[in-house]
Amino acid sequence: MSSMLSTSLKRNVAKHYLDDGANEEESDEVQVLFEIEADPHRYDSIKPFANITHFSQFPEECEVLFMVGSIFRVTEITNDKQLPIVKMELRSDDDNDLKAIFDILRSEYGEQEMEKSNHASMNSFGTVLLNMSRFNMADKFFRRIYHETPIDDPKRANYCKNIGDVALNIGHYEKSAQWYMQALKIHEKDGTVDQLSAAKLHLSMGSFYRYTKQRRRALDSYNKALTIYRNNFGENNSKAAMCYHNIASQFERRKYYSQSIEYLQKALDIAENVLPESHPNLITYHL
Repeated sequence: MSSMLSTSLKRNVAKHYLDDGANEEESDEVQVLFEIEADPHRYDSIKPFANITHFSQFPEECEVLFMVGSIFRVTEITNDKQLPIVKMELRSDDDNDLKAIFDILRSEYGEQEMEKSNHASMNSFGTVLLNMSRFNMADKFFRRIYHETPIDDPKRANYCKNIGDVALNIGHYEKSAQWYMQALKIHEKDGTVDQLSAAKLHLSMGSFYRYTKQRRRALDSYNKALTIYRNNFGENNSKAAMCYHNIASQFERRKYYSQSIEYLQKALDIAENVLPESHPNLITYHL
């Protein structure tokens, strides 16, 4: 959760706010009532929450405030007279069934690098925004880092790639290609370029070629990324699984169905081996 969450101990108060919102213009959004179970006697690493009734301007609302960064697990979804009820539990990222997922996410977003550099921290935050489809905000973060980074710093290639990723996601293919080419030039110019950064660039370029129906080039880019990941991490890693899955999709589009099935199976085997059972990306490999 990325903001403070105001709740009430009284169900009728929460439904009152829902009724107020029901008079607004029709949209595709659906009103939902959340029921939260939170243990006040739990003192581990859950984010704090508090009953602030005595400090509130409206004490009759019995307000409970949850801190920024609180983690909730959805336990059940029901309907009450066509109103969706989402039941959740307040959880900690140290809970055994969540810890493995958070460890993988921290690795993917480069938490270790975030501790070393403000730019790396902003870059990781921009990546989170990109994955949340907050494209305008992500673009602003990436461009700021790009312009603040010295022109001879090879890390500018990463920021070029990320700006290209934003452009690709909003359908600006020509602009994304320009940023990817700029990143590629930096990689080719700098002999000490990080191989993992190069792999990420090949993945992005593969996606660009896929969207623009340049399937042979897409296949080449995905294979280049796969080679780098296998050389650095071996066969069993989540990035290799992603590459196999992407390659399989290109084989399918070119009607090479047996090769597609072979690579899909490789992707699934690796993903099931390296990802926790509750990891959200696992469903991708079962589709």
